[in-house]
Amino acid sequence: MSNIYFLFQTHVVSLYHNNKKMELFIESLGNFNVESNNMWENSPFKKLISMTPDARGCWGEECIFKLLVSYFSDKTIKWDSNTNTNHPDGSIYDILYGTKRIEVKTALMGKNFSWQHENIYEDKLWDILIFFDICPTGSYLTIIHHHEMPFNNDKHIILNKKSTKHLSAWKFDMSQSSMKKGMDGGITFFIDSKTQNSTELKNFLINHLNVN
Repeated sequence: MSNIYFLFQTHVVSLYHNNKKMELFIESLGNFNVESNNMWENSPFKKLISMTPDARGCWGEECIFKLLVSYFSDKTIKWDSNTNTNHPDGSIYDILYGTKRIEVKTALMGKNFSWQHENIYEDKLWDILIFFDICPTGSYLTIIHHHEMPFNNDKHIILNKKSTKHLSAWKFDMSQSSMKKGMDGGITFFIDSKTQNSTELKNFLINHLNVN
């Protein structure tokens, strides 16, 4: 079992844990039937469907925060729940990893097998972007640094995709093809219950978080 699933089980990642409105245990992946009308029916992430986008986003931030804390106890890592816009310097980020500002974007796979991420700011208000993309059988982590993020007419050098203007910020969606390119290019890591060697995940995080 991979470390991230161990975290989900032992920490009982739930936004409503204290008042018992909802508890989300990741016990097993079960069997995902692609022919089913409800692709989330047998998924351990099924309860995420009923959460609001804001609550789901906060859940994702907590998952990533606890994952980082479990691997990097020597680092100062801070997460202040849903207060990412209240920083004195105007920064917009969810987790502070040492001095690096991490913005987490959590998305559920849609019916067209894609993941949507909005409100990505072009200004240098964040340092590292983590896409935490959930599918019925696991999750994808994609890590992009600010200087690597494509804006305007630029394309991401590995994903070969452009961002789309969305209100005052940008939108960047991922597809199955994007995930494959990301994994082939080393910027995306897929986690499921069969991930045996958590050292691989730790090395992935080290390689992408501990670089300038």
